[in-house]
Amino acid sequence: ATCVGEQLRRWRTRDLCVVVSHRDRDHSSALPWILERWPPRVAAGALEGTPGWEGQAIDLRRGRVQLPTRGKLELFLLRGSDVPGNEGSRCLEIRWGTWRALLTGDAEQDGLAGLLEPGIIEGPYDLVLLPHHGSESPHLDAFLQRCRPKEIWISCGSPAALGPELDRQGWQWSSTYRSGALAAHPQPGRPHGGLSLVVKRSPRVPGW
Repeated sequence: ATCVGEQLRRWRTRDLCVVVSHRDRDHSSALPWILERWPPRVAAGALEGTPGWEGQAIDLRRGRVQLPTRGKLELFLLRGSDVPGNEGSRCLEIRWGTWRALLTGDAEQDGLAGLLEPGIIEGPYDLVLLPHHGSESPHLDAFLQRCRPKEIWISCGSPAALGPELDRQGWQWSSTYRSGALAAHPQPGRPHGGLSLVVKRSPRVPGW
């Protein structure tokens, strides 16, 4: 929570959107602390039962839904299955002009297969966060072919097990373990409607 709070203060955040993949603590433990200090304008995903949350979050059983945003930013909530736990994880698609990113949760079996159904994932993407910290999945090859990412990111606190295979297949990838936190920043004076988003690799911080 402290790391997240420091970053939000650095960005002078006033208009916050919160999207929660699922209720595992490594994805949601900082949420009550954040909600107390930065009440979100938009909230989506697995917020039900979160201490300090009394509103109605935007959610879906499966498929794809656009979230309300302002300006050039577009956000889409994706879900392949409505079962509890990892396989019911939500994903977040981010669009800023022509730049696209897909942040996944922990679905790696039926939930990931469900995301591959027509009309949910709309690649190609500039950046994709691999499901479940880069764990192996029988659906991973099909997922990557559907996403066609320019860059792959893995959120992990130890060397990525999939690293050698991604190298063998020629994918460009990195991880929080070796490169630190992932952050995207707008840059004035570039394409994409006057702004572009770039990946900034901060000093190494294991985990996410």
